[in-house]
Amino acid sequence: MFRRRKPGFAVEINKKEFGNESNEINADRAEEELKMKIDLMDLLDEEDLEDAESQDLEEQGEQVGGPKYILLADFIRERSNGSMLTSQKSLVEEDETVEETIEKMRGEEDTQDIVSIKGDEDIYYYSNQYMSDNYAMIAMLVEEKD
Repeated sequence: MFRRRKPGFAVEINKKEFGNESNEINADRAEEELKMKIDLMDLLDEEDLEDAESQDLEEQGEQVGGPKYILLADFIRERSNGSMLTSQKSLVEEDETVEETIEKMRGEEDTQDIVSIKGDEDIYYYSNQYMSDNYAMIAMLVEEKD
């Protein structure tokens, strides 16, 4: 099994030794290849691009519609789905009237899954559809670093 190899039994590959190629030569080649590539943005018409952007904005406007408390509830649900609590401080930084929105949200039937947990430093909101109360308590302790 470990005898001398017979000629023609195995293919022997000759290793090439690399010459004095430098990174500068490779950089020049990369620049030339980059110049040869076609920029796809040049092929687009400016008018088509503006039309597409305006359509995107209109679609976003349709999706964003709805009462403010539903948008807030959806935001809290998304964060809860990602295993994150939403602090009241961060909400107040975004919008100072958020406390009124939270009160309205608590009174609505379709947002009853949004609950709060009070910590030493802040009040945290989460959806009990996506996060258990025990997990929320542990996440609150981690947030406050207790």
